[in-house]
Amino acid sequence: MKVIKNIRNFGITLMFIVGAYSVNAQVKYGPVLGVNMSSYDGQKIGLGAEFGVFAKIELLDRFGWMPEVRFGTRASSTVDAAGVKTKYSRSAVDIYLISFYIPFSDNLNAWVGYRTSTYSNGKAKTPNVPDMDILVGGNKGLFVGLIYETVSGFNVRVNATMLNIKDGETSDISTSGMELSLTATYAISW
Repeated sequence: MKVIKNIRNFGITLMFIVGAYSVNAQVKYGPVLGVNMSSYDGQKIGLGAEFGVFAKIELLDRFGWMPEVRFGTRASSTVDAAGVKTKYSRSAVDIYLISFYIPFSDNLNAWVGYRTSTYSNGKAKTPNVPDMDILVGGNKGLFVGLIYETVSGFNVRVNATMLNIKDGETSDISTSGMELSLTATYAISW
């Protein structure tokens, strides 16, 4: 947990340094809306939704900082040997604080960074069994993606995140997973 706090503190410090530098930088911001697919520990892939806000701050000619906050739902499922299906649902507020973009061309950017969730909760639903809370804790992971920008301000993005999800602050119980997100944004220049 100390590592996460150190990364968070580094990200906050970086945000203030970049914020001071970016007073004269080109800044764009706007809403994010999209869908995601997720799978954890070999579960079957499920669909979820997400929305949030982002900022895109050009730091250098070909490099920039892109923080973002999203609320998202995730779903997955398993089927046991007897054919009984268990559906899993999770929700989280994801923070992309250490997040940078690198342009390949005028319209195509790579997007890389570190994502953390400040809150995460989940439920497991199995027929004829009481609902069960699962992995009530946070998650963190590295992500990589592509952003296609249009001249009109609409952008389409796809990103993949490899996650480690921890059950609570002090628990040793954790799981790993993969998420794939497809989002659309609209950038407003500041």
